[in-house]
Amino acid sequence: RMLLAEGRTGAVDTLLAEASMVLGANNALALEAAQLRVALGQWGEAAIAWREAIGAQAYLESAAIYSLRVAPPEHRRAIRSVFLATPVALPMRRVVATLELGWGNGREGWAALRDLTPDEAVGAAWGQFAEEAERAGSWLAARDALLALQRWRPDTQRALRAATLALEGGDAASALSLAEYAAKELDDSTAARTVTPVLL
Repeated sequence: RMLLAEGRTGAVDTLLAEASMVLGANNALALEAAQLRVALGQWGEAAIAWREAIGAQAYLESAAIYSLRVAPPEHRRAIRSVFLATPVALPMRRVVATLELGWGNGREGWAALRDLTPDEAVGAAWGQFAEEAERAGSWLAARDALLALQRWRPDTQRALRAATLALEGGDAASALSLAEYAAKELDDSTAARTVTPVLL
């Protein structure tokens, strides 16, 4: 790590190779290997190392996203393929989803998460993605994440929020359908206050 901080990537590469021979085939050095590959601009290899590091220590997910977010556009496909490879794992899919949002590809980010079987952890990931996508201005990606949550666990306020996001994203038909659903679930006074503006 000291050598990396000094920019001596060649020395780091040699040191890691020697350490791997001593330690054998394990991912104890995956974090350092990932950082080295990023420093060398070897983005595909960096993604592989980051996946190994996250598999061993899940808390490194944020570090991987921070490290890989600056990958040039021509190398992003390699990163995607690594993290979307089987076996499917939620942390790997979250990495892709967050990276895609940062790269301005909200719908592709949602595609990384949408096919996961819903449970508490997946539901939380969908909700977090919806919030992040909304902050990023990726309205329809946020709407789609909320729709997935809605199918899993229906909620009137969530449907209304999804309707608003659909409007922001220019999908009036979807907004109308969601608003009409919400109106049926609410009392008249609440519907008039919250749903009618969306319908109009």
